[in-house]
Amino acid sequence: MSPNLALLIYRFLEFFTYVIIARVLITWVIRDPENPINKVLGTLVDPMTRPFKRYLTWGMMDFSPIVLILAVNFLQSLLVPYFQAH
Repeated sequence: MSPNLALLIYRFLEFFTYVIIARVLITWVIRDPENPINKVLGTLVDPMTRPFKRYLTWGMMDFSPIVLILAVNFLQSLLVPYFQAH
């Protein structure tokens, strides 16, 4: 596999991490679920956090984005070296 593809995958996962962080920050600032920015970020991130939400929400604290970021970082650490080796 080419190093360029590995770099592309790494950058995409890095970008997705920033999207997750933006989603968390936007939900703190903009409470309107009909806001276009909130809708777009929710469409990108919420399907990924939904499986974790049931187990990682205590009161008003939702820790599912943290677990998703850790999962994305784990993928980065696993997949990119694999692609560079092959």
